Amino acid sequence: MYSRRELLRAAASLIVPNRCPFCDVVVGAFEYMHEECFDRLPRITESIVPPKGIKELYACFWYDGAARDAILRLKDGHYIHSAEAFAPIMLEVIGGAVMRADMITAVPSSLFMKLRRGYAPAEAIAKEISRRCGINFAVTLCTDKRSEQKRLNAKERAENVRDAFDLVDKMLIQGKNILLVDDICTTGSTLSECARVLLENGAASVSGAVFAATSLK
Repeated sequence: MYSRRELLRAAASLIVPNRCPFCDVVVGAFEYMHEECFDRLPRITESIVPPKGIKELYACFWYDGAARDAILRLKDGHYIHSAEAFAPIMLEVIGGAVMRADMITAVPSSLFMKLRRGYAPAEAIAKEISRRCGINFAVTLCTDKRSEQKRLNAKERAENVRDAFDLVDKMLIQGKNILLVDDICTTGSTLSECARVLLENGAASVSGAVFAATSLK
């Protein structure tokens, strides 16, 4: 039995066919990806030391190959439906630990980037995770930072995000264990800065969940 959401997505695919985020080839009306693509993704099988301020970091794949391609399509190719493929995979990696979260939130995009893409990538993933696990999603942070991080080294990334995030509502996060979602973790500076703002304003803890990560060693 399909949900109303799945039926609407299938109907929309008659106009704009669903595509696998990993290979860019059309998939069925009720599919999110090709299973053979999923089987080839570079899984993370070792523990990753979380960035400063992050209690635990859950990461699915190394930022390489088809996983990298999928992230770039989500960020630059207007593939918002990639979030629907990422979320169940991320939930499988997070496992039962997701139930320790009181709230799910996302690393924010600036209004400029959100308008340019038509959506915020991390927020799209976080909302889909929330919908699937039943834990409330809330926008807790905002930013007006327009510059992207992808051409910056570790030191430049840390400087670029310093004081880049503002709290939306302090009362919203008081005493909450928060699951912070992003699409990718590279140096960890963005997650750390978001966690700092949340923790300094009353959050009990901040854990992180990302679809892909580069080596933090």
